[in-house]
Amino acid sequence: ELELDKFCTHRVSFKDINKAFDLILSGQGIRCIISMED
Repeated sequence: ELELDKFCTHRVSFKDINKAFDLILSGQGIRCIISMED
């Protein structure tokens, strides 16, 4: 089992996927986990 918390900087829901891209492009997020659930 992978411990994703060590590699994840943010978690966002699928409806906020654009926020995840904004975080990555701005340098604030390195790896974001996109949840398919609300």
